Amino acid sequence: MSEKPSGFVRSADTSKPFIARDGATIFELLRPETSAVNNMSIASGSLESGQIARRHYHVVSEEAYYVVSGEGVAHVGEVSEPIKTGDVVHVPVGVVHGLENVSSTDKMHILAISSPPYSDDDIFFV
Repeated sequence: MSEKPSGFVRSADTSKPFIARDGATIFELLRPETSAVNNMSIASGSLESGQIARRHYHVVSEEAYYVVSGEGVAHVGEVSEPIKTGDVVHVPVGVVHGLENVSSTDKMHILAISSPPYSDDDIFFV
């Protein structure tokens, strides 16, 4: 088993983008397998104009989304609220959630923080 990097700074350009299971484009920034963090993961995500991330829930991880740019709608449980640059969305464990980019022209960029770290085994679609 190789040792995890011990540095405090990691360049975002070391991550390759991929399409997450909910449809968002993701760059993983920090996670235990690739950095010195242990109990969380952070990813940069984006939704194209008009794109919706499929609603899902996690049985292990709690999440927070920080809107870096753009505007949309956050669906958390039975509540849907408009979100914009600078807003933070908290998603408790076990609560169905999803994001929607309502702009007709602009991408919506978010940071997704998960604790414990995000795992594909902990995403359940509704």
